[in-house]
Amino acid sequence: GKGPGLAIIAVGAGGVDHYRAHPAEAAALNAGIMRLLSLLRDRGIVPALLSSDYVFEGISGGYREDSPAAPTTEYGRRKRELEEWVLDNLRDYRIIRLGKVYGYTPGDGTLLTDIFDRLSRGEVFRAAADQLVAPTSVRDAARGILAIALGAESGVFHVSSPEVRSRYDLAAAVCRALGRGPELVERVRLEDLSFGERRPADTTMNADATSARFGLSYRPLGTELAAISALYGR
Repeated sequence: GKGPGLAIIAVGAGGVDHYRAHPAEAAALNAGIMRLLSLLRDRGIVPALLSSDYVFEGISGGYREDSPAAPTTEYGRRKRELEEWVLDNLRDYRIIRLGKVYGYTPGDGTLLTDIFDRLSRGEVFRAAADQLVAPTSVRDAARGILAIALGAESGVFHVSSPEVRSRYDLAAAVCRALGRGPELVERVRLEDLSFGERRPADTTMNADATSARFGLSYRPLGTELAAISALYGR
């Protein structure tokens, strides 16, 4: 019978520090993804490649779909490498850049639950006041990915909540939701934190064009914080 006409490519080697520590693994993974993309092209299957806000330099934030990419991390460079391959070799494609996605399952290691887990254990959480993120519900991300992937339009698209918070403000909000004392959240700067590679300060994206085109909306952060805190007995 007729094969599928669409493939969502959601493959990664790990987090930002993993890419930095294992560049050969990241390069091999990208080579494999490129081979897969070639096979899909030969079979007339349209790929929807999931990418990241880390393709941007992270100085000004508010990056649009047509803003110049200038990644500063190995992770971002590898994501951009795949984007460029798609742009150079395919006529029909979807490149979908995601904001900072959070889940709802305690222990899943995503943006909000990681903070909830650590603060609920009474750990001090060091959070950068000078790094901005756009917390985006995995439910909204999934809905956006499907709408774009199943749509008829080829191009680059942004799926990211318009709500922007500093890492510190986000941790402080989680702390309040848990009813914990503010002393558990330590306000620091990015330069005070030890990473394998320096993080960009503001890679947040403007997703207005994509949202208008596909009728996408995003859940209020406050509502979702309350829903997650209920999972921790609050």
